[in-house]
Amino acid sequence: MLLALFICVVLIHFIKNDPLLIEQYYSQGLYPKLFDLSSSFFGLIDVSVGDFLILLVLLSVPLIVSKAIALLKNHRFLSLMIHLFTFFFSVYLLFHVTWGLNYHRIPLNQKLEYDLNYTTEDLATTTIAIITQINALHSSLTIHDTLPVIIQYSHDEINDLLESSDSFHLNNMLSETFFNRLYIKHSFWSLALSYMGFAGYLNPMTLESQVNKRIPALSYMTTATHEMIHQMGIAPENEANFLSYRVTTQHPDPYIQYAGYLMGLRYTIGEYFNHKPQLARKLYREVHLGIKKNISEISQFWKKYQNPFEKYFEKAYDQYLKAQGQREGIETYSQMVAYLVDYHHSPPNH
Repeated sequence: MLLALFICVVLIHFIKNDPLLIEQYYSQGLYPKLFDLSSSFFGLIDVSVGDFLILLVLLSVPLIVSKAIALLKNHRFLSLMIHLFTFFFSVYLLFHVTWGLNYHRIPLNQKLEYDLNYTTEDLATTTIAIITQINALHSSLTIHDTLPVIIQYSHDEINDLLESSDSFHLNNMLSETFFNRLYIKHSFWSLALSYMGFAGYLNPMTLESQVNKRIPALSYMTTATHEMIHQMGIAPENEANFLSYRVTTQHPDPYIQYAGYLMGLRYTIGEYFNHKPQLARKLYREVHLGIKKNISEISQFWKKYQNPFEKYFEKAYDQYLKAQGQREGIETYSQMVAYLVDYHHSPPNH
């Protein structure tokens, strides 16, 4: 069995180097069927099955450690190695078959014919466009530009608005359309996720999109959309962030639109600060005070959960992303700015 697993691992390693093969036969072939099978079962269960499985794994750790110690005491080192390699090879294969190969499909920018190169002037133009749009939207949602937007929706209402939305049908941006039912679940690890600095995640085994239910509603909207994009087989974080922006800003609900533009503004103005801090400050003065209060609300939430261990969780996740071919690691999230620039400079409906 170990030999068979090893051969499969080697095969997966070579397949990962052929994006066209993965795109055609896995991401647009096998994966949608796997997700359909998964959602037909897990999607009907309100609780997070993936989170429950994580709990079982954590509870099993002491038993696994004790068995490993027993094997070492009985001088059965070879047997221990066989068990360990069998376990790691099995997890590796399961991860890549159920989800992980999506990291190695044809990049989104190639499908959209985006070159992802931009000047600071391009970035400024994009930032101005987003400021114009979010200021106008903010004015329609509040009675004064000094007031923050207040979301009255419950999490379940937000979920319903997103799960029933046609804006996920990205056939005008992608060569394929993903028609499978997307869905959201609240992680019962939300408190732990808050301290770890995570807003949500996709469980790669059960394909459930998990959202930290403690985060502010505006972040909840874009995070839920981001994780649902992952369910569609879009793996890289910059691509998922960009498509989350696109889906939310095209959503018929104005509050969800606002959440999308707010996310876009935070990334573009932040990147502009990195290039032209003085000009960025001048530009940021054009943003309504109420919008800045919404941004501050999100920042204050994460500050509340800051702790000395958060950086280690971020570093571990950074290494995970790099292992999946995202060379910039956790910085990949902010690289969605390049997509935003191309998107805002592209012809309408592109």
